[in-house]
Amino acid sequence: MPTINKDQCGIDLMRDGIHAVTVIDAKPQTSRAGNEMIHLRLEDIQTKERCSTNIVFTAKTGRIISAFCAAIDLIMPDEGGEFLLEARFCRGRVLFIDTAIDDSAEFGEQVRVTRYLTRDRAFKLRPELEGLGIPENSPFKLPMVLSGSPTATTQTAPRSKRQGWTDEEFRAEMERRAAAAKASLEEPFNMPEKDDFDMSPPAAAA
Repeated sequence: MPTINKDQCGIDLMRDGIHAVTVIDAKPQTSRAGNEMIHLRLEDIQTKERCSTNIVFTAKTGRIISAFCAAIDLIMPDEGGEFLLEARFCRGRVLFIDTAIDDSAEFGEQVRVTRYLTRDRAFKLRPELEGLGIPENSPFKLPMVLSGSPTATTQTAPRSKRQGWTDEEFRAEMERRAAAAKASLEEPFNMPEKDDFDMSPPAAAA
């Protein structure tokens, strides 16, 4: 029997423009190219329209990840080195996005997130949002990955016991991460100065 998910029906298709959204779900997944990513389900606070997007971890997506963290008030550590960005840190948080609708013969209309915006930038570009009483996020400083940790990148943060880990290593790492996340809530933070990162494809050469 043919089936279809309601999300595919287009009834809640998010129109293009600037939106204040809530991250209603975030799940770790793997892209077709084999890269780890976070799949986000987003809902417009005002209209309840929905869309989805992915935060993919590759050597080329650092700029997008920085923009996303600034927009959702996840504070990257000032120290150099690697840090954790996990799906659970994103759920329930408010995010400001700019979207466009792409249309293709194969997939029809698809909503694409073109950039992430900070709260102040979104209010400047769409002033009517400021009067809606949109909740503010509590800033959260992302925990560092300590040197020598069995997992040394954000892409490979353990969601379960990884191959090659002993029970003691896994427990120690998870305890360390829990302690780091708890401590980060008590530390001061500095918001990034740049508040707008355009993620549109580069313009074609003339």
